[in-house]
Amino acid sequence: MQLIGSTAAAIGAVFMMASSVFALPQSTPVQTDVAAIKDSTIYYSGTGCPTCPNGNCFECTWGNNNTLTAFTGMRSLGRALIGFQLPYDGSLVKTCTIQIPAFSTPLTADTVVTINRAENKDWEEATVNGYNAPAIYSEVASVTVPAGQNLGPVDISYACRSAQRGALSVYFSASGPMYSFWSKNSGNPAILHVTRYT
Repeated sequence: MQLIGSTAAAIGAVFMMASSVFALPQSTPVQTDVAAIKDSTIYYSGTGCPTCPNGNCFECTWGNNNTLTAFTGMRSLGRALIGFQLPYDGSLVKTCTIQIPAFSTPLTADTVVTINRAENKDWEEATVNGYNAPAIYSEVASVTVPAGQNLGPVDISYACRSAQRGALSVYFSASGPMYSFWSKNSGNPAILHVTRYT
């Protein structure tokens, strides 16, 4: 009986060693930082814009400006549109946060920053305007930024997971005071911090 017990113990030890050798490694999230490839302010107004083609605010293009602006007025509206190209399809995204640059003008009051998913369509900085800009879709985040502060990283995983073939666009809008932040053209693009499992 003792021999049988010793043999069983030896077999168990060998099995445990084999299990440790052939165990599959645990998946670990791999982070990729993705810079914006394009951005523009999209301006809508019913009051007219003398400096725009035909005096029509919808025809103005702002994609080459150094800042992006978001505001909500009585008869006008501005949103910041930002485009990214992920290195893989959104279905592979585990987590995703967005970090915009510092506000170009310090906030003088608490400000609500709202982020929405944009229609998955192609657009170009040089030509995007109020007429041809992607449609605005569901809200993915809303953050109140205290006066004098900048916006930190915001979780937009839901939006990133909808990126077909990695193409993603989001809108930044304001439900309170106007705010502006630096654009890609200033050398300070917005950044996505994306993780996936390998």
